[in-house]
Amino acid sequence: MTRERLSKAEFVVAWQRSESLDDVVSKTKLKLITVKKYAYRMRRQGVPLKALEGESKRTLDFAYLAKLAREVEASTVGDEEQTS
Repeated sequence: MTRERLSKAEFVVAWQRSESLDDVVSKTKLKLITVKKYAYRMRRQGVPLKALEGESKRTLDFAYLAKLAREVEASTVGDEEQTS
């Protein structure tokens, strides 16, 4: 049995008319991870999907994470030079 393809418009309507991620999964017949990915991608493209129950309220500070990655890399390079 094949799944019918869900249009982007149908996804947006299902999302906006739902109260939780589970509602979207039920309405679209998509897997939870797929629903989350679709929402993430659409939001990145500027689609203002509402917040739903079950979504993470956490936001990541990418500037901080980028700085942390550079600092760790720099300290690792320094450690390698000392052991040589």
